[in-house]
Amino acid sequence: MKAFKLLFLAALAACASAAQLRAATVVVNDFGVNGWMSYDTRSPAGANLRGTNYTVPGMSGTYTAGDDTLIAKQLNFMGENQVVNDAAGATPPASPTGSLNSLGYIRLDGTNANAGKSDISYVDAGGIGAASLLTDPGFSTTYRYFSQDNAQARTLGLNLGVIGTNSSEYTLVYVLPANASNAWNTATADGTSQFNLYGPGAPGGASTNTLAGWAADGTWGPLVFGGTLFRVGFVLGSFQRNNLTYLDWVQTSVLNSGDTIDFQNVPEPSTWALAAVGALGLAVIRRRRAAR
Repeated sequence: MKAFKLLFLAALAACASAAQLRAATVVVNDFGVNGWMSYDTRSPAGANLRGTNYTVPGMSGTYTAGDDTLIAKQLNFMGENQVVNDAAGATPPASPTGSLNSLGYIRLDGTNANAGKSDISYVDAGGIGAASLLTDPGFSTTYRYFSQDNAQARTLGLNLGVIGTNSSEYTLVYVLPANASNAWNTATADGTSQFNLYGPGAPGGASTNTLAGWAADGTWGPLVFGGTLFRVGFVLGSFQRNNLTYLDWVQTSVLNSGDTIDFQNVPEPSTWALAAVGALGLAVIRRRRAAR
């Protein structure tokens, strides 16, 4: 009986630990999980593979299994020290170690052509919130990634998608400084960071500004920052070819109260703990029955 009580207490502790982990960490291990999906992935030839299982003004449609199959050639939820062919079918080096809790990541393939693009995004058709959130003094987005030469080093782009007051889509793209190749990198974008602005009539890569600077612009401020933030995404592509990038985790003030969003492909430690307790419980029950 004493052993059974100890087992019961251990199970309760494991459940409490699991609840605590879930409260502090948002797990994303497949397309569509917790709002994350491929929003703007394009094949090496430039074909749009976007899966539209959401509604955004001017962008509605049907999300098909075929989209997932094609997208999965460029986006892979995978574990450490795995060898998975790239989009061209070539064999790259094994994936890196050192991810959060060793639980893996999502790999974005830069493809072997300038027209290719790989994207993983959180999309909320109803809106994450007002675009003015991006000018709040507390706005910040930090993310950790590993850049693997294939055969070049590239930086991972942060995209903030806004539906402007004219119902058109605009994207603020963080101008990320150069990163270390074949190594882990941690980047942070906040109110002091430089962004490009893309969208109908926007200057694109021709000029950069801080978020506060864009908001103060007489043309773009009311149009963009008076609109709705609907997307937070990470992109490798549009001339970011010949690289594989592993996105480990993200923390952003505009999603999940800033909790860690962990990209992975294996069960959470809490799941393992509960499974172990369950197996131990079965063993104890079998022994008790055998002793009768």
